[in-house]
Amino acid sequence: MDDIRSHSGTTLSDRELLCRFESIGRYCEFGFLQRCVGAEPMGLLRFAGLRLDGLVRALDARFADIGDPANVRITQQDGEYRIEVANFGFRYHADVFEGDIAPEQLHVLECRKLRVLAHQLISGLEQGSRIFVYQQRDPLSARDLVRLLAGLGRYGAPMLLWVQEATAENPAGTVELVGDRLMVGYLERMTRPEAVHEPHVASWLAVCREAHAIWSAGQGASLTEDTGAAVSEIVFGVEGNSAPFLREGWADPEMRYTWGIGENSVLAVPNPPGTGDLLLRLVVWPFVRAGILPAQRLVISVNQVELASFHLTVESRLQCPVPASLLDGHETIDIAFHHPDAAQPGLLAGGNIDTRRLAVAFRRIALYRGSAGPTGQG
Repeated sequence: MDDIRSHSGTTLSDRELLCRFESIGRYCEFGFLQRCVGAEPMGLLRFAGLRLDGLVRALDARFADIGDPANVRITQQDGEYRIEVANFGFRYHADVFEGDIAPEQLHVLECRKLRVLAHQLISGLEQGSRIFVYQQRDPLSARDLVRLLAGLGRYGAPMLLWVQEATAENPAGTVELVGDRLMVGYLERMTRPEAVHEPHVASWLAVCREAHAIWSAGQGASLTEDTGAAVSEIVFGVEGNSAPFLREGWADPEMRYTWGIGENSVLAVPNPPGTGDLLLRLVVWPFVRAGILPAQRLVISVNQVELASFHLTVESRLQCPVPASLLDGHETIDIAFHHPDAAQPGLLAGGNIDTRRLAVAFRRIALYRGSAGPTGQG
């Protein structure tokens, strides 16, 4: 699969490309497309079934009370818990089964997650920091399209990619720029409702490449631009300032970096003065071995709420919005990095006696006030 170029000229893989998009309904096909290329961004509506009426109602209400316990219902089907958000009429799989967790505990966790993800979606809409994908198998009437664009317009000028099946006049993989805030993309085919986990990957990627190129040409700001002075900065390595912030899961510092080791590496950072969201930025690189360990997954949580996951193959600059709702009332910000692929070099290569379970090397972490872009990797 071909790569494309980001604003900064660096190459975007298919996985990185699809992290520049976010689904807002009606089906979860786009979420499975992201999974097909190894992208696992967290999104409020990524795997939700949500009709246009409910989406417009949610947009108009700014997703008010979405995490209110009275509006969140837990049901079961074939032993799996499912979540229904009654006030906006959408449902999704919890990916948790009966016996894994008590329904009451799941209810508390899902209410909190809904609030965090709704805040993240609103921030992305207001910043115009990604392309929002809407897919509907039935024809979308002009009236419905106007309602949807009006709902999105309440947040500024986010770009909508509306996808539909290709026609003789509009071949698969093509994209039309219909207005300042609307692109129409054409897929080889729409999947059947029972086969949303099998998207037509080639035509989806062709559409996304073209849509991203159009969007990027009109973007005034890069995801990697400077956002001003950091309110907190941690520099790793023997000459850095990281020692007071390190908790479990760190190796001894080396000259310009420090390895995260084992399953989790934790930082405790003083909550900086001021209010509002923060943007977490990192410079890291993974422990990999060609043909043996090609990548490292990195999952980031703040104050026990998972915010982002990445699939690292080379040195990367990452960013992750941190909602203010996770910071209020906390003296410190507990940042946890989960490393499911940590491995011992000594077990991967003969003659290597290093017994540490290496995961990701950290060079720098910084927190900025405000959020300049989506969760992403560049």
